[in-house]
Amino acid sequence: MVRTVKLSYTTVPQAIEIIAQWRKAQSVVIRTAYNRVREGKKDKEILDLLRTMPQGKLDSWLTLSALKRSRALHRASPHKAVIFGGKHNLQLRSQGKITAEEWKAKRLLPLYFEGHAKSYAEQGGNHRFVLDIEHNTVWFYPKAKVALPLQIKLGKKSNYRELLEALQSRCTWHRDVPFTVSLTSTHLSISWDEKVENLKRKTNPDRVLALDLNPNRIGAAVLERSEEHTSELQSLRHL
Repeated sequence: MVRTVKLSYTTVPQAIEIIAQWRKAQSVVIRTAYNRVREGKKDKEILDLLRTMPQGKLDSWLTLSALKRSRALHRASPHKAVIFGGKHNLQLRSQGKITAEEWKAKRLLPLYFEGHAKSYAEQGGNHRFVLDIEHNTVWFYPKAKVALPLQIKLGKKSNYRELLEALQSRCTWHRDVPFTVSLTSTHLSISWDEKVENLKRKTNPDRVLALDLNPNRIGAAVLERSEEHTSELQSLRHL
């Protein structure tokens, strides 16, 4: 099951500037990639084209994520073209009811970064973001060794903290769950596929666990049979 958590955030001026710049660039890249996807072009052809664009040279992972996003948009509606900015706003623009600048703002997409479980960062999950839920922070790495804090607002009544702490633990110790991040100027969304821990363990047919349930305590005994005899490995354990 794919889980998405959307949170408001605040950040430093440097991050605001970079996010705004990258959103504008990636929006152009996504629209270009989407049109090429609709034409039936292969990923390599599209990437070769995108990398010739000034916006496509800004950041390699930004460009790759843009291609993935364009593919997802096409899969969601393969027989109908996406109108970036919305059909209603397009009509308003054609009627002169909104300005060219307002139309550009409507077409601006969230900054989108696909997840990567085996990230080369200190934590797995995403090349550009690291979770620090203890301090209500998601660290944004626009480039190596440059960490910008996104201070997220976790409501006390929601279970978002618990969910994100579990995700952070998984990304830190197992590095097997990629999470995708999308950013507007005010909100941050984190999406990931929740995985169920594999609880299968090798069993020993010659080993038996016995429980003794009492009102005040629980007793447990483990017996294992060897080739020569049956021995008690563990005596009653009181909890």
